[in-house]
Amino acid sequence: MLEEINAIDPGVAKILNELLDNRSITITIAGKPRTIRAADGFRLICATNPPDNPIYKGIESMSFELMDRFDAVVWLDYLSSGKEAEVIAERSGYDDMTKIRKMVEFANAVRAGMQKGEVFGTVTTRGLISWAKKARLFGVRAAAEAAILRKLDSFSRRKALDLFEAYFKD
Repeated sequence: MLEEINAIDPGVAKILNELLDNRSITITIAGKPRTIRAADGFRLICATNPPDNPIYKGIESMSFELMDRFDAVVWLDYLSSGKEAEVIAERSGYDDMTKIRKMVEFANAVRAGMQKGEVFGTVTTRGLISWAKKARLFGVRAAAEAAILRKLDSFSRRKALDLFEAYFKD
């Protein structure tokens, strides 16, 4: 599994091209070429953030030459709200499912705002897990500030705060 594949050095991409074409790569050790063959059942799975999303500054599109060597390209979105809440509870150890569901609803509202161009930033599942971990210790509001809100620019932070207040009135 290679994360952030579109950020790799072009020389490494060429090696991956060779691996995917031939199921082997040739490396040089102490001046001697050595061929390494992929094991039976070898699979290469890569992940990337979308290059056309403005929050991922500096992200390049994966080269067509490399992408063309994959049998399938799949686009994934966030988990369903219920599944995301389960993952957050499991990974954070925070067990207040009512608050976790509100956190996910808030995140989905921020995500929708980003899609509409109203907010420049998002709330990732990773961010929600961090928020939930901190909420156990510091409460929901202080944890949201540290894990989510302070990562946004001032305009987006104000919009997100309005949403936060709507979801966490009490």
